[in-house]
Amino acid sequence: MIACSALSGCGGYLVESGSQGSPTAGSDDPSTGAATPTGEPIGQLDSLGDTSEKAEFATYYDQELDWQRCGKFECATVQVPMDWTRPEGASIALELLRRPAAEPDERIGSLVYNPGGPGSSGVEMVKEQGGSLISSDVAKRYDLVGFDPRGVGSSEPIDCVSDKDLDEWMAADFQPDTPEGFQEGSELAADFAKGCEQHTGALLPYVDTWSAARDMDVIRQALGDDQLHYLGASYGTLLGATYAGFYPQRVGRLVLDGGLDPANNGDGLVLGQAEGFEKAMRQFVQACLDGKIGDCPLSGSVDEAMRQVDQMVEKAETQPIKTDTERDVTASMLVTGIVAALYDDEAWPYLAEALGRAQQGDGNGILFLDDLYSQRTDSGAYRSNIMEAFPAVNCLDYSALQSEQEMQEQAKRLQEVAPVFGPRMAYSDLVCSQWPHPPVRKPGEITADGAEPILVVGTTGDPATPYEWSQALADQLSSGVLLTFVGEGHTAYMRDNQCIDSTVDGYLLDGTVPQEGKRCE
Repeated sequence: MIACSALSGCGGYLVESGSQGSPTAGSDDPSTGAATPTGEPIGQLDSLGDTSEKAEFATYYDQELDWQRCGKFECATVQVPMDWTRPEGASIALELLRRPAAEPDERIGSLVYNPGGPGSSGVEMVKEQGGSLISSDVAKRYDLVGFDPRGVGSSEPIDCVSDKDLDEWMAADFQPDTPEGFQEGSELAADFAKGCEQHTGALLPYVDTWSAARDMDVIRQALGDDQLHYLGASYGTLLGATYAGFYPQRVGRLVLDGGLDPANNGDGLVLGQAEGFEKAMRQFVQACLDGKIGDCPLSGSVDEAMRQVDQMVEKAETQPIKTDTERDVTASMLVTGIVAALYDDEAWPYLAEALGRAQQGDGNGILFLDDLYSQRTDSGAYRSNIMEAFPAVNCLDYSALQSEQEMQEQAKRLQEVAPVFGPRMAYSDLVCSQWPHPPVRKPGEITADGAEPILVVGTTGDPATPYEWSQALADQLSSGVLLTFVGEGHTAYMRDNQCIDSTVDGYLLDGTVPQEGKRCE
């Protein structure tokens, strides 16, 4: 049997996703009263050109930010069109948070930051981790500006279900490779999508990456910069590359760390990530068996140990693991907890301990990792809306598989490339097959002809954004330069590798572009 996990559309957190067909043009959604756009007018987003030079967008480009003190930071909101193809229509407010340059006399400009997701809050990341996102040298000369993209955090957030219902959604286990299980999953997905439509309303069709990239040019102008200086991680690389494609002449110093391949379709995304996490798990298992990360609960060869992990997940499908709370660890939650620790090899010792405890019937360690991943607090509240914003963005960025047969065929491909993680990432299109709005973005190569050099950073053992994606992104960008970190974990900058950090700093501070093919170990 295949049990759907929270990594897939079955449990709420989508590795990738897409959308289904379009309602009729201009039809009114009876639940919100909002006009539902078709794919055609929204699709014009990629042909608007340089919006900063067009009179119909002047209201947005002429605005001045009213910065207020927010503790030790400064905060402001910026207005952008809800629908970029109809600038005369409604606007939405995006939240900004600024950490001013430590040496204002030497200031280069603003460094706009996006932590990825989609759905991660740049505002909260700068507020909570601003001192560790960039080096002290970069912090002296740049204002670090975090922003919440449309639909995220404090910027008109996507809202789908209550926290209690989100707990149930994240823990859901069923077998979609059976007709009954597929029907159950489709109904759960439809309920989730309906909740997003009912609670979010008019903004839901407009939280795509193309629109968010257009927003960044208004942010650039409002910050007073002629060119955008930008640091984007993970999904933030797709956002940054999209901006470069729309506004190549406005590109300043762009660092894209942990690249996504803009040409990847949804199928390529889920296959790539399944294989990436499978490889990362095998690296973890090898380190565990070699005694490099403390006591190892696994034994035998790497293949045998991987089978032991697979058996743990299978057992949790019928016997969830007890914890000290009212929430038992389901198979879905077990997989999510494992994945959470694979993002950073420094978490591997904790994962080994958590797996050992889980083998003994104690799920508390896995539950901690699971909640860390979904940003759930001990009180039961979620600190962000990432688990709702993630599918909302992806459903507009990628076309989904629609039929049970198509998803079954994909599940077979996933099983081949990733025997442990593949089946748990199958059926990830269930939510977006039920989504009420059609996809907006069209995957394709981005060249950004005419842009200044763009630095792409890739990690050879990155599970979430496989190294091949960074290679593809750097190759597509006409001015792309690839910097390689030979190591494990997700992204590379500010992860204690002096070679990577100094190279990125040199680019941000002096515009120094590394030699093509530079590798750091």
